[in-house]
Amino acid sequence: MHDILVFLLDRESIDEIQNFFKGENYRVTIIDKLEDAADACRQELFDMALVWPAQPEKTADFITLLDANQFKYMPIVAVTRDEKQMENLFHLPIADLIKLPLPRLEFFYLLERVVEDIDVHATVVEGTNWQGSVTEYNLIDLIQMMEAGQRNETLIMRVGKHTGNVFFREGQLVNASFNGLSGFPALQKLAFWQKGQFQTKADVDEAPAEDLGKSNHDILIDLISILHKQEQVSEGLPALDDDILKNPLTTIKHLTPLQEKIVKLCETSTSLFQLLLALPESNEDIFLELKLLLKMNLVGKRSDIEAQIKEKEDGIGFGKFFSDLFRKKPAIEEGYYVYEGYIEEAEPYQLIIPDLKLSAADLQKLESKIDGII
Repeated sequence: MHDILVFLLDRESIDEIQNFFKGENYRVTIIDKLEDAADACRQELFDMALVWPAQPEKTADFITLLDANQFKYMPIVAVTRDEKQMENLFHLPIADLIKLPLPRLEFFYLLERVVEDIDVHATVVEGTNWQGSVTEYNLIDLIQMMEAGQRNETLIMRVGKHTGNVFFREGQLVNASFNGLSGFPALQKLAFWQKGQFQTKADVDEAPAEDLGKSNHDILIDLISILHKQEQVSEGLPALDDDILKNPLTTIKHLTPLQEKIVKLCETSTSLFQLLLALPESNEDIFLELKLLLKMNLVGKRSDIEAQIKEKEDGIGFGKFFSDLFRKKPAIEEGYYVYEGYIEEAEPYQLIIPDLKLSAADLQKLESKIDGII
């Protein structure tokens, strides 16, 4: 049985929808408010979504909402009776466009074709390995695809030097490992990957001892809920690939152990995605601590930190005059005189002897003495 979400844009079409699916192997959930779509997807794992009757603008809004809430894996089919709307609907990233009226047999054939298109194992030769890009299929998509194979195999995910493993037994997810983590904490890390490569390794002999104890459906619902929470907590942070750098102009005081790890990694330029890969703590905790560090200006986007450093250096030119003027003079070492200043050079000293002024009596006495000597 396939689960289908129907975004109803015209309540007059509800009888038509119910008649189409009556007696068929489909379970249908109908919503008529855009804001209810994300909540519906968090409560149930749908195989596809129908927009009925489709209008280009509202269909585009529906697609944007699903993408923003980590439900991009879900194929969307637009159903319309208005031929004038078809050209604009074709330009949207939809899995298929169904023009009514259409025979029931052909209608459900088109829906089944959409389901088969997303079932990668339907096009893979049994017993062979499979590989691709995480950008195209994230872990949420891959778990559903692996379940369809019903095989014992390991899903290997790689990005750079980092490797994660997800183990399946007869298509059931039983364990995961990444960066020293195992079980559900490892799955949470891998589910956030938005790039990298994956491949499958079939017929694995040694099964991990731990079992998650949940069905694939329950695991997916938990992961989708956690991803949604992480998306909310990460709001306001730099983009995943933006360079983050430690600020050398800010003094580091008391930090938590996780904050110290983040600051240490940011001593050389790194990205938020690299922080999530390198640190074993939960993504949500990393987001919260990074927000505090950004607020304290201990780290920041590389472009912002470099701008602060340049501004500081540019201000040194004029400021250096004042710092030199008012800086403390070095202590004078005993036995030496240190002159730091300028004194105008004085004119050379001259000996000036004034003219003798003697009275007549003094002159007579001198003369008498001279005559006596002679």
